[in-house]
Amino acid sequence: MARILYGVSGEGSGHATRSKEILSGLVKKHRVKVLAYGKSYDLLKDCFDTQKIYGLHLYYRDGSVDYLRTALANLRRMPAELDGTLAGVKAVMKRFRPEVVISDFEPVSGLLARHNQLPLISLDNQHIFTNCDVKYPRRFAREAGVNRLVIGAYLPRISETLITCFYHPRVTRPDTYLFPPILRRAILAQKPRAGRHVLVYQTASGDDSIAGALKNCPGEYIFYGCNKDQRDGNITYRKFSEEGFIKDLASCRAVVCNGGLSLMSEALHLGKPIFSVPIAGQFEQIANAYYLEKLGYGRYRPALTALGLRDFLKNIELYSANLKKYPRADNSAIAAKLEELIAAHAGKIALKKPRLIGRMAGKILGWEKKK
Repeated sequence: MARILYGVSGEGSGHATRSKEILSGLVKKHRVKVLAYGKSYDLLKDCFDTQKIYGLHLYYRDGSVDYLRTALANLRRMPAELDGTLAGVKAVMKRFRPEVVISDFEPVSGLLARHNQLPLISLDNQHIFTNCDVKYPRRFAREAGVNRLVIGAYLPRISETLITCFYHPRVTRPDTYLFPPILRRAILAQKPRAGRHVLVYQTASGDDSIAGALKNCPGEYIFYGCNKDQRDGNITYRKFSEEGFIKDLASCRAVVCNGGLSLMSEALHLGKPIFSVPIAGQFEQIANAYYLEKLGYGRYRPALTALGLRDFLKNIELYSANLKKYPRADNSAIAAKLEELIAAHAGKIALKKPRLIGRMAGKILGWEKKK
């Protein structure tokens, strides 16, 4: 049995749902303390021993990330929330004394691992852009470069990197392992069928232009993301519920969504063709949509238009045929590798005196003990 500190990013739902599946297995064999914020804290706090921490949130406007508002809003939150985070993590390190740190793209856990010279296992999808040879259109070279810089700064000094994704580029760095996406047990239990409706999911906010495109296309659409229950012509709006969403996903004939990995992975596993419209400026979503089309599982477009959607719907049978060869898998392979790495690290770690860079970070964040 190992003592594991597990950090989870709270931006979006994918980190939380993926971590919940991994944590459910870990707590059966180990002592686990979770650090989380945002949506992840809300989802995990009632299931696991979870400490709330400060974390960055993204804010949207017109379907794109509003970077100015994001920066200002996070700076305003910082004074009120950072002190509580520092006090909380200091208490965790003193009482819990973790042997291994696992991070799903959450930087506080990474800083704790570095400051205390603990092994850090990264389990996410973001590091595919720094540790693998990902292809993308040349016009996105600047976004790709910025993306790599941010990822590299978020989690320095990783011991091993476990990456989950539905596409499999060449691995370019040592101690990096590529796995199929982590899926919810409720998804793995589904028996999909092709119904009449197309599932539409908008994460940033409801968009009138999307509704306009849907009304000008044949077929029935179930639309999640506008936080309302309403019927409008060929569109049925539904408030989010996990059970209802999974039922509608398993029975749809296709999916219209952004470029988030979690929903795309679940849809592909269930054999659903995807029309992907990535959130502008988010390179990760752009890359996911690019590979989706490259593999023949659906269509990538920068905007949702009636013309583009009609063209996608005409080719659903082709995408469905390609998806019959999609490599479906459960979560057993990544769970086994994680246990292997934990066993290799646990029991061998003694808290040592931090190195120079660790002492500097400790002084800045207030972790250094006063003499």
